[in-house]
Amino acid sequence: MDVRSRSRIDTDIVVTGGGAAGVAVAVTAARAGLRVTLVERYGFCGGGAVAGLSGTVCGLYEATDSRAAQPRQVVFGFADEFVRALDARGGLTGPLPYGKTWTRVHDPIIWRETADGLLRDAGVEVIYHATVTGVLCEGEERIEGVMLWTKQGPLDVRAAVTIDA
Repeated sequence: MDVRSRSRIDTDIVVTGGGAAGVAVAVTAARAGLRVTLVERYGFCGGGAVAGLSGTVCGLYEATDSRAAQPRQVVFGFADEFVRALDARGGLTGPLPYGKTWTRVHDPIIWRETADGLLRDAGVEVIYHATVTGVLCEGEERIEGVMLWTKQGPLDVRAAVTIDA
């Protein structure tokens, strides 16, 4: 049992998980002027793309039965920005055929560095090496944040919005 006193952080949004979805929502919300805290259990962001070594960025291109077709990108927004940032760092191949669609192969280390840079530039507070141990609730209906265990001790992160990514 950890007998250290609990610390507390207040923020607008707490995001648990620094994979692709967590990075996207954290950066987007911070750019909208909200105070965002992202909590990640490892010492880096990336989820399956980095720790799982998935190696590919999928879902950006239209599916087709024609093998003669060229890739036609249909997903843009933050995903497109992230892909462009990966590409600019030399961490991404061009589109490669994959079933009925196309994929792009990425370097996991450059994925992590790209995510770190976007989070930093947006002003997101990132807490690494943190495990969610519970949810802070007001009654049975309202989530008010999360309880964490960190290397520095137990920590409560209180937020108007809690996102499990």
